[in-house]
Amino acid sequence: MAAGSRLWKKVLSLRSSPVRGAAHLRRGNQALRDRDLDAALRAYDAALDEDPRNALAWNNKGVVLESLGRGIEALRCHNRAIALHPGYVGAWVNKAVALIHMGKFGRAHATLDFAQDLAPNNELVWLNRGIAFARVGRTERALPCFDRSLEIEPNYAPARMNRGSALAALGRHREAIACYDVLLESRPDFAEVWFHKGRVLLEASRLDEAIPCFAKALELSPRFESARVLLERARAQVAV
Repeated sequence: MAAGSRLWKKVLSLRSSPVRGAAHLRRGNQALRDRDLDAALRAYDAALDEDPRNALAWNNKGVVLESLGRGIEALRCHNRAIALHPGYVGAWVNKAVALIHMGKFGRAHATLDFAQDLAPNNELVWLNRGIAFARVGRTERALPCFDRSLEIEPNYAPARMNRGSALAALGRHREAIACYDVLLESRPDFAEVWFHKGRVLLEASRLDEAIPCFAKALELSPRFESARVLLERARAQVAV
């Protein structure tokens, strides 16, 4: 699996038209942004109590359940959202994400096929298709997916980050570092990118360059334990 191949889900937001349970949905979306998953779940349940046919609430509840590791329940929620509104691309993508986490890669690709039929130029569809390939070590198939995602949306940070990780997994370290550098020009506060750049530099034995990357990742995200471990490893190798 390519390092950094984190799955990306889509929280559906309210449109301008009125929706029953809208206040609960907004509260749930804010709680989800704040990573308060319990509060988000309560809010989406309240929205569904008010309107059991609210596809947005079903989808977003599925996102929360999947984040809590309750994949089967998440899958049911996304299926409910799709049954109510078959054209919701985000719900199809989130169903695929749940399937990938469950190790059902064939079903995930089939689900992404439906999403792609609905929206052939959706960067999130191509991103997660690439991640599904990366998760089973098919990096050579993953890379064109990330490239396609970036063709659609050149500034799409998740695709850029995963492209860098795919290049690193293929041993193309110089290209991977260049990919991370492009992303850091616009997102210098992206701790995960600093970490992955440092990891590639460490693999290339460029320790003096790797150490500041891990240190920067920790400065931006003090609880980033993987960055702390690799920083200590790099410093230990320099001391030898």
